[in-house]
Amino acid sequence: MNLYEQQSSWNSNMPLRGLFYFSSIYQGYIAENNLDIYSSAQLKLPTPRYIVFYNGLTEEPDRQELRLTASFTKKDEPSCLECVAQVVNINFGHNKELMTACKKLYDYSYFIAAVRKNLDNGMVLTEAVDHAVSRCIQEDVLKHFLTRHRAEVTNVILEEYNEELHEKTLYEQGRAAGIREGQAEGLQRGRVISLRETLLHYLAQTGNPVSDRLKDRILSEADPDVLKKWLDMAFGKASAQDLEKEIFL
Repeated sequence: MNLYEQQSSWNSNMPLRGLFYFSSIYQGYIAENNLDIYSSAQLKLPTPRYIVFYNGLTEEPDRQELRLTASFTKKDEPSCLECVAQVVNINFGHNKELMTACKKLYDYSYFIAAVRKNLDNGMVLTEAVDHAVSRCIQEDVLKHFLTRHRAEVTNVILEEYNEELHEKTLYEQGRAAGIREGQAEGLQRGRVISLRETLLHYLAQTGNPVSDRLKDRILSEADPDVLKKWLDMAFGKASAQDLEKEIFL
């Protein structure tokens, strides 16, 4: 019984989640196979294996084990429970032997690295993803999948983008804009700048003209929650004209 999970944020509680997962999976297995846990005969169960593919920003080794028992308050006492998560770092440049053996995993790692490199070069998120997709298609990296599902891939990354990477990027953009008033304020202003740019860039990509009135209104908005609301509307297929009507009601 192999359980695979992908994580873009480092979390030392993976073994605890694995325990919950396996408990539910085994319950389903017993019900599906009409097994009687009260039978005197010992049940035959599939051996569990828990693999976590990690591609977050925290620097981690190629492979490591996380154990449930490390969370227990009294580690020197015997435990009747254990769950081991085998964590495999799939960031680009790690686990080269595995990446060579599995091209799809290599391609995925390469694609995510391309998005991050674009962000480091100052692109807003939508532009970073779009350029990474185009580059990967040209270089035959996930070419078939990205060609057929370009819009879906872009939307998934935009909507479910890793918070840790996103906040780091926003803070760096705030610093680049000359914000030196403290980390918290720099992060807030950097977020506003990025949200404005991302919204305008995304609206421009839809092919609908953005009026000067709407552009000025977006650039003057300083509340990140309001900008995030407008961005969510745009991701929900609202055109520039629809957004303008909503804003100026």
